[in-house]
Formats: sequence, structure tokens, C-alpha cells
Amino acid sequence: MKKVLSLICIFCLIFALTGCSFSKTPLTADSFKAYFDDSWTITDAKEFAALAEDSKLEVLDNIYVSANNDTYYEIWFYDFIDIESAKTMYNESLELVKDFIEGSNVKATSEISGQNYIKFVGNNSSQTWIITQVEDTVVYVEVANSQAESVKEVIKGLGY
Repeated sequence: MKKVLSLICIFCLIFALTGCSFSKTPLTADSFKAYFDDSWTITDAKEFAALAEDSKLEVLDNIYVSANNDTYYEIWFYDFIDIESAKTMYNESLELVKDFIEGSNVKATSEISGQNYIKFVGNNSSQTWIITQVEDTVVYVEVANSQAESVKEVIKGLGY
């Protein structure tokens, strides 16, 4: 029995050390928009982004916001021209969110990654943040904790 248990432990250790993980399929702008039913309003937000002083539109193909008409939370979808730009957006957003969370009543944070993605989930006493980068796309959500489980199901449905 000890040999079997040892073999299982060795196998798990090898699996973990080799970095075996799965990848996710990035959404296209069209597949993001098609996912949502009539209880959502989809807005092309690229024109709003152009108004920002530090706007980096040259690295973006698309920005869409999907707003739930019943719960009023929003899911932001960013489609970049390359993976590096998406990573930059992910890291900059992550830094801002972590700074905010650390300055408040932190409840929990987690970050997981795979072959082509990285996902952060964090919350404090009132808010939950989800930031996911899959290849050249980023999905960003900030919601009240009361809506966190609902939005997590939507993010899961999107494959993020």
C-alpha cells in the first residue's frame, strides 16, 4: 500500500512540476456579443475610450460592455491587437484593484493561470473583482458581493 501511495504522490508531483495545465479559447468580439440574451444591453465602448486622456486605442481592436438590465452589473470585454497589450492591461488593472483591496477590508484574493490565460478574483467586504486575460483578450468585472455568484456563472459560461 505504501508503494502505491508513493507512486501516486510521485505522479502528482511530476504532473505539478511539469506545468501541465489546460488552455482556454479566447472569445471574439462577435462571440462575446452573441452570448448574451435580451436581458443584457451590449454597448460598443470604443468611442467612450477615445475620450480618455490616456486612451491607448491603437492597441485595441474592440471594447464592448455588456450590462445586465435586471442587476445593473457590467462585464467589460477588451479585444487587443496582440497578447502583450492584453497582458499589460491585465497587469495594470490587477495593480489598481490590489491597491484598492489592500487599502480596505480584504476578504480574499486568488490568481490562477494556464497555458494561455491568467485569472484574478478578489473581494473585500463589499465588492468582487474578476480580471481574466486569455491570449489577446481581457474580461473585467467589478460587482457588489451580492451579485458575485451570478456574475461568476456568466464568466464561466463565457469560458473565462
